[in-house]
Amino acid sequence: MVKALLSQYTEILGKTRGMGQIDKSLAASRESLQKYWRVHYADVLQTIRVYAAETNSMLAGLDSFQLGIRVQRLVLYYRNACDVYFHELNGIVPSSKKEQLRAELMEIGAVLNSWIERVLAHKIQLQQLVNAAEFDMRITRLIDTLPGCAPASLVTNIRQAFGIPEPRALRPHPRQR
Repeated sequence: MVKALLSQYTEILGKTRGMGQIDKSLAASRESLQKYWRVHYADVLQTIRVYAAETNSMLAGLDSFQLGIRVQRLVLYYRNACDVYFHELNGIVPSSKKEQLRAELMEIGAVLNSWIERVLAHKIQLQQLVNAAEFDMRITRLIDTLPGCAPASLVTNIRQAFGIPEPRALRPHPRQR
């Protein structure tokens, strides 16, 4: 529910920004809700750091099935991070905050990418992601919004590991006569 409300605030702010009018109380409300979200729901980076450290300490003892499960969980954490940071970026964000978000996402993405490369090297079969195409769109949207926030090979590796097809380019409609 909080996430849905945050999305609505973000959408409204985006529309008012396009009209050149930003309601300061609406922007402040969105910022307060964003802080609440981060404190109570979305300390994604810390969750990922703890999970990655735990997994790295067990890496030698994990079989391919266990590693696959841990990679899938990290992918889900990353998907949450993409959502949280994308919504944060749609607000009024100073460039220093953008750089912090870029660095945090790159840190997460580098960990995820190294694990996925290990999965690919060992030919570990992963379960399909629920809403894989939507996840692909989310991560691509975030990378387009904040260039340099993920390793260059991350999207390709995720697609390959989870069997997500490359998005098709939109074809122009034939002219009607």
